[in-house]
Amino acid sequence: KQKTAYEIASGDWSSDVCSSDLFPSHDRLYFTDKSFEVVFCSSYNANVELAVNAEGATFCFLEMEREINLGRDIVSLTKAVGLLKKYSPDVLNVSTPKASLVFGLAALIVRKKIFVIHILRGLRSDTLHGWKRLLVSFTEILMCFSADYVVAISPSLLQHARKRRILGQNKGQVLGYGSSNGVNLKRFDLNGEKKLFASDFKRIHKLSSEVVFGYFGRLVNDKGIRELYSAFSRVRNSRGGVKLLLVGSIDESDRIDDIFASQLLNDSDVLWLDYSDNVEFYYSVIDVFILYSYREGFGNVVIEAVS
Repeated sequence: KQKTAYEIASGDWSSDVCSSDLFPSHDRLYFTDKSFEVVFCSSYNANVELAVNAEGATFCFLEMEREINLGRDIVSLTKAVGLLKKYSPDVLNVSTPKASLVFGLAALIVRKKIFVIHILRGLRSDTLHGWKRLLVSFTEILMCFSADYVVAISPSLLQHARKRRILGQNKGQVLGYGSSNGVNLKRFDLNGEKKLFASDFKRIHKLSSEVVFGYFGRLVNDKGIRELYSAFSRVRNSRGGVKLLLVGSIDESDRIDDIFASQLLNDSDVLWLDYSDNVEFYYSVIDVFILYSYREGFGNVVIEAVS
């Protein structure tokens, strides 16, 4: 019998900076060599489908809301049960909070022994308050308890999750020094093509002598985008000669307010670019990369920036 590895992600992939680098380490090729059929499931995005197909995996889509939405979550759970029955996976790799909850419950409903791996990227409850914090904390505990194997993406996140009792003291691992999967170094190598792109970009935007700070990712409150802009403004006021490059889209699930968004758009020292499939070229433009997230561990963008 051919074994099936099932990978799940939730949310709107178009809000991520780059969805085409889903499989940087070619682990699908490894699984294929080990006689695994690989199925990837997420909310629909054409770029994701192309990337999955290019790796010889199967793509199926399932709409899942990032935020709590009881009606839609029940619909997602029902469809998830159907997908697990259809593909009957041996291994289930879940990552985002909503996907982990939906497919974790679906695995229990199907009542087939599935080895569940949960990638813990951060604790969503850290930035919530009141009843919503209690509810999300409960789901995080449930996800970690029900998973056979939990991978935290940094030692500090693992320690924090244990301190908050989301994870048991003897559960959870960190792969190497952290991160979820690493990146393709060749893609982010500063080669001649990227140097030429950086030169042209700086010439067009008149960045000949300025220090360029950069942030790549969803523009949401949890990522500390407001605090980043505040710190940038203080540096600009104290010394001048700085620019801020933002590459990413606003996410409705944790939306920054319209006044702040307008402030970013109208600031002549802020360059705000939307979603990009070629984010590696923009790394060549910046001098300092900043990830001011409130709840992430060792995000892949940090590895990309230093590559």
